[in-house]
Amino acid sequence: MGDSVDRVIPGDDVGADRSSSGSALAAGGAPVAVRSETPMGELPPGAALLRAKHSERFWTSYLRSGFIVAAGECIGTLWYFHLTPSGPSRAALTAIVSVLALGASGGVAVVDQIATRTWRSQFSLGASLFFGLVLAVCAHLDGGLDSPLLFLLALPVANAALGLRVRAVIGCVLAVVVEAGVVALADPHVTSTGAGITILGVFLSGMVVLSIGWATTRERLQADESDLLAKLVLAGQTDTLTGCLNHGAFFDRLDAEIDRALRRDERLCLLMADVDLFKAFNDSHGHEAGDNALAGVGALLRGCSRSFDVVGRVGGDEFAVILPATPLISAQEVAARIVEAFIRPGDLGVTVSVGVGVLSGTEPTAKRLFRDTDSELYRAKANGRACVAPPLERGNTVAAGGEFPSADAHLHADLKRLHENVRDANTATAEALAILDTLEASSSIGFAFINPNYRILRINSMLAAVNGGTIQDQLGHLVADVVPQHWPTLGPAFRTVLETGEPLINQEVVREFADDPGHPRYLLETFSPVKVATGLTIGICVVGVDITDRKELEQSQASLTQAVVDALAGSVEMRDPYTAGHQQRVAQIAIAIATELRLGPGEIEAVGLAAKIHDIGKLAVPTEILVRPGRLGEEEMALVRHHARAGSDMLERVGFPEHTREMILQHHERVDGSGYPNGLRGDRISLGARIIAVADVVDAMASRRPYRNALGAEIALKEIRQGSGTLFDPDVVGACLTLFQDGRLTAEDT
Repeated sequence: MGDSVDRVIPGDDVGADRSSSGSALAAGGAPVAVRSETPMGELPPGAALLRAKHSERFWTSYLRSGFIVAAGECIGTLWYFHLTPSGPSRAALTAIVSVLALGASGGVAVVDQIATRTWRSQFSLGASLFFGLVLAVCAHLDGGLDSPLLFLLALPVANAALGLRVRAVIGCVLAVVVEAGVVALADPHVTSTGAGITILGVFLSGMVVLSIGWATTRERLQADESDLLAKLVLAGQTDTLTGCLNHGAFFDRLDAEIDRALRRDERLCLLMADVDLFKAFNDSHGHEAGDNALAGVGALLRGCSRSFDVVGRVGGDEFAVILPATPLISAQEVAARIVEAFIRPGDLGVTVSVGVGVLSGTEPTAKRLFRDTDSELYRAKANGRACVAPPLERGNTVAAGGEFPSADAHLHADLKRLHENVRDANTATAEALAILDTLEASSSIGFAFINPNYRILRINSMLAAVNGGTIQDQLGHLVADVVPQHWPTLGPAFRTVLETGEPLINQEVVREFADDPGHPRYLLETFSPVKVATGLTIGICVVGVDITDRKELEQSQASLTQAVVDALAGSVEMRDPYTAGHQQRVAQIAIAIATELRLGPGEIEAVGLAAKIHDIGKLAVPTEILVRPGRLGEEEMALVRHHARAGSDMLERVGFPEHTREMILQHHERVDGSGYPNGLRGDRISLGARIIAVADVVDAMASRRPYRNALGAEIALKEIRQGSGTLFDPDVVGACLTLFQDGRLTAEDT
């Protein structure tokens, strides 16, 4: 709060640290100033660091793009010289531009170093001015006002507008105007038309106006961004109720102040203020009054602190104040004035006790300083509250080094922390026991706790029934003795959990309940390690969920679906006797290919179902067309080709899953886009459809049709081999060929 860093925008460098710790209060006690907030337009330290990193990234990109553009401009200029070899001063101009191109190319390699320097903006301004000067010289040597190089004078101004402040851009503009004027005055032979010179002037004037406008707009946007960043960082560091620093920001600041004190060899003190009997105040007046009181405490502490002091809320009703460059005596006086401010009549209705600590010379850490100050706070409470603990003496002398040897004070602090830890532990235990009681009462969720020796320490009635007994019969017994038939699988699982510390989640098992023999039930079992705060695993939590009803529903749905599929497949074959058994054989081949491709069980099942009814759409094709011998005409083939879409539409009306309908719709698509009905290519065709396509071709060619005899499996395999990568998926073809070569599929399967 006491430091401020200049606003950082890409056109500016990070400002120097302008903080001042200020002088400590005199022993007599000077008036205490009301501490000020960070001024708008300045960034707090956290925001300044973020902005500085952002600024470095900007400068790296800005300088790199500038050098690249300059190098490209030089290359283009050299090409212009190559195209106009008869122009004036070509040798000198080529040499100048070549050197400039090398310099720009070399600059790209050092932008990372330049971007971190404080003189980067001056360097960029100088580079823009130098580049403009070189362009003016080249334009003069190339023919003065007749040279097209004069148009390039707009580039240095545009480059400056992208990154420099408005005054720097105006400087570049003035330099370009002077350079253009000098070129014009030094040109005794002007051959360009008035219109050409006018266009040049209008172009340069327009670029000047645009560049100044760009720079002005950019500065305003960056200023707004800096203000917003400052507000966001301050909001993230501020306790919303009291307006003080929050816990994390305060301790970050405490570490920074300790580092500063050690570098400057200064004293650093810390005040801890705790609201007296705040729980009783909250209970009697209500939480809203308690919140108002805490807000008032924060405001009063900030008002009683100096402009360079740091006030933070470090607990529910605990506040702390960092006093930089302040000896212990002056810190005691500040603490006394804070206590007096709270006991004035008509104020907040609460008082505070204050402890004072000073940075130890032997252990200068935030942890030690906070502990010593906390101990002093409890001494103040032990002395009657609403006071500051008197300075400790050793041999009638105040402990000047900041040491606080009071064993009683440390004991009080440790006892309070112990009571708080016990209270938190009791709360957590009560919550856990409530959850356990809920689990134990559940009839569909089994629960047990197993210790590292595999003894049952806790179990509910549901899981006890699964094991075949009562809760009392199983508590304290080894799992291997309670369920010896399941121990060969449970033992390795328990050992894995204990050794790895990782849970085994949702293991699907089949068990028979002791009270319902002969009727297996499905369970989802999870074995989770139970760990304490130190990371030690103290046992295994077993949770079992009865999913029998869900599994039976899934099985009945699967059976119903299979029956519907068989009925639909039979309907097609009754209308088309020449393809009798075709869909069943395609399904067998497709399932074998899907298995060879290592698809999941669900995917394999879906491919088999779709393959069994892939020709369901032929129900929409007239029977006389299906059974007609000989080749069909174009109109008749159009009717046959419609069967893929017709089949998909039929299944949609009866609620079949979309992925099944998709495979049926696409089973005549080809990977090169030559298929139907949509001409899909490659991976846009579902994998299931690509599998059915290969299986369909193999069986169709190997079987007899009304218009031809069976061609045999060899011809069919040769056909898909030739179409691999164009008509058919190469992986699917490879899997099919492997199955036939290994003998897992034979000609009898087609």
